[in-house]
Order: sequence, then C-alpha cells, then structure tokens
Amino acid sequence: MGIESERVSKEDVFKSIVSSAVEFYKLIITVASAFLGGSLIFIEKLAPSQMLTKGSVRILGSGWLFLILAIIAVGVVQRYNLRSGQLVMDGQVEKSRKIDSWTSRGTTLAIFSLALGIFFIMMYGYNNLMTTAK
Repeated sequence: MGIESERVSKEDVFKSIVSSAVEFYKLIITVASAFLGGSLIFIEKLAPSQMLTKGSVRILGSGWLFLILAIIAVGVVQRYNLRSGQLVMDGQVEKSRKIDSWTSRGTTLAIFSLALGIFFIMMYGYNNLMTTAK
C-alpha cells in the first residue's frame, strides 16, 4: 500500500465534518431539552411552593430561558447551514462565507446558552438544598 491509497477525498472529509456537526447540534438540543423537560417534570420536587421566592423564580426562569435560547439558536444555525450549502452548490462561495461567520456565532451562542441554562437550574437546585438543610 502506497501513500496514494491512504489519501482521503475532499468529499469524505466534508461528509465527516457534516456528520460531526449534525451530532454536535443533536447533543446540544438533547441536553437542553433534557434539563428543560426534567426541571418541568420535577418542578414539585425542585420548587416546593413553600420555597418559592421572587429570587428563586428568577433563577429558575433564567435557566429555562437560556435553555430555550440554546434550542432556538441551534435551529437557526441549522437553517443557515442549509442556505450556506445551497450557495456553495450554486458557486456563490463568498456569500456562503458570510453566512458561515454568522453560523459560527450562533453556535457559540447555543453553547453558552446551554451552559448558562444548566448553571441557573443547578444554582436553583443548590439554593433549595441549602435552604432545606438549615
């Protein structure tokens, strides 16, 4: 086997990148949905009515908003990724690059929103644990 047989085609690299991106976006949506759904399903355990304060509701609500933002950001990024791919197929590479710079920012927004959403929900749970432990 020579070096020629070990080369990978551009198509294979592109398919690998697309596949990784799809899995990455699925991961963000899955984790965000799990935390959002879990916190809603177990609201009675997370937020017993005697523990609700304006501050705690703000913390929990912030967590929910950030998780929803992460899901929306992924949806928008995926939509623009499709548009970018269409432009490349039509030979409009420069327009595609402009879109790609925005999708990169959208992906970063999704990652930070997910992290903040999880952080706020965990803070809310920790706050409730500390309140009940007194």
